[in-house]
Amino acid sequence: MADHASPSTAKLYTVTGAAAVIGSGAAQRYVYRGGVFTDEGVKPEQIEHLKSVNLIADHVADTSQEVTLPDGDPTEQWTVVQLRKYAADNSISLGSATTKADIAAAIIAAKADSDTSGTGTAGGAPGA
Repeated sequence: MADHASPSTAKLYTVTGAAAVIGSGAAQRYVYRGGVFTDEGVKPEQIEHLKSVNLIADHVADTSQEVTLPDGDPTEQWTVVQLRKYAADNSISLGSATTKADIAAAIIAAKADSDTSGTGTAGGAPGA
């Protein structure tokens, strides 16, 4: 029995307290105020507890400023905001990635997986 959401149903949360401990065991990590994470690998009971003590809230995307993505495939030179937007626009799960390097690696790995499976990702045509 899985204790976490599938990538297609992953939900985003924002840490509203000083910090929240997310996950358990080897997958345990600290996410600090303003940090955004998915519920992947996190037990629903833990999400409900963190919400009940006001440490996290449902994530609300900031639409006050438009994020422009650079041309080409994502690299570690992109900002975290740009990487997260690219992942969201292309339905790429970031899993437990919270650092810029981990987010970029997750995107690159997902693109490599989709390229080898031949399914591709929604978005522009190859070479566009």
